[in-house]
Amino acid sequence: MLRLAGAVPSYVISSLITHRPVIVTHMVTARCVSRCKVCTNWREPHKGREMSTAEVLGLIEEAKRQNFLAYIAWGGEPLLRDDIFEILGRSYRLGMFTVLITNGYLLPPVAGRVAKTTDFVWVSLDHHTAKHDEIRGLDGSFERALDGIRGLKAAGANVAINCVVSKLNMGCGRRMAELAAELGVKLSYDDVEAFRGVNDCYALGPDERRAFFREALELKRRRYPIINSEEFLRAQVSGERYRCHQPEVFIKVSEDGKVVPFWCHICREPFGDLRREGLGEIIRSPRYREFSEAAKTCSACTNQTTMECSIFWDAARMFRKTYAMQNPLFGAIRDYLM
Repeated sequence: MLRLAGAVPSYVISSLITHRPVIVTHMVTARCVSRCKVCTNWREPHKGREMSTAEVLGLIEEAKRQNFLAYIAWGGEPLLRDDIFEILGRSYRLGMFTVLITNGYLLPPVAGRVAKTTDFVWVSLDHHTAKHDEIRGLDGSFERALDGIRGLKAAGANVAINCVVSKLNMGCGRRMAELAAELGVKLSYDDVEAFRGVNDCYALGPDERRAFFREALELKRRRYPIINSEEFLRAQVSGERYRCHQPEVFIKVSEDGKVVPFWCHICREPFGDLRREGLGEIIRSPRYREFSEAAKTCSACTNQTTMECSIFWDAARMFRKTYAMQNPLFGAIRDYLM
C-alpha cells in the first residue's frame, strides 16, 4: 500500500493541473515466442534496435524524476530479455509500482524472481482449456501459463489473468471466471482492439460484445474475482461513449526508444525518440499536447486499458463518486493492492 502512497496527490495534480502522464508502458522487446491470432505486434516489421540495458535503466530513472508512478514491462515477451530482472529490479527499488505482462510460457522456472521484483503480474490466458494453445499459436502454452501462475502465487505475487475476448473464445467468460477463482487470482476481460485488414475478422460484433460483457457484469456482481470496473463493463454493454484520457495517464515506449501512441485509431506517428530527447521534453512538447487534446474527442477504442484509464482519470466522474464504494480509485486500490 505504501508503494502507491503518492498516487492520490499525483492523480489530482495530473488530472486537474498538469495533464501529464504518470505511467510508463514499455514494450521492452518485440520478440515473442507466441504467434497469437489476434495480436498485431508480431506481424509488424520491427527494424529499430532494441534499447540497451543502460538506456532502459536511464528511462526508468528519468521517469522517476518526472514524477511517474508506475513502470509496466511488456512486449513481445519481456522474459526473453536477459536483463529483465535488472530492469524490473531498478524500477522496484526506486519505489515505482512495477508491473510485468507475460504470456507465461517462460514463467515457471523464474516465477520466484518475478515475484521479488514486481508489484503486480498480468499473465495472458485466453481459454480455460488447451484451446488457448491454438489461439496463441504455441503448443504447451496453456499448461506452462498455469504452472507459472501457481509459482507466482506460491511466491506471494499479486497476479491477474488477462483474457483477450474475440470470436475465438467468446463463450468462455464464465469458465474463465471459475478458473481464476480456483487459482486464487484476479481476472480481466479485454476486448480485442481491431485494426482493419489485420485482426478485425476476430473482433466481436456489437451484439456479441454486449452479450459477453453483460454476463461478465453479472459474474462480477456475483463476487467472482473480476478486476474490470463495473463502469467499464456497463459501458461495454450500453455502448456509452467516454472521453479518452489515455495520453494524460500513460505513455507507450516502443522497443527502440520511440514514444508512440498506444493502439490509437487517430494517430500512429511517434512523438519523440528517447535516444535524442528527454522524456520530460517529449511529454511537454506541443505535439504531445495536441494529441492529448485530440484524443478527448475520441472514444473509438474498446480495449480495457484505454477505457479503464479514461474512466479512472475523469476527474468530474471521480469526484461525483468520492464517497461511493464504486469510486474508480477505491476499486483500483482494492484490485491492485489487496
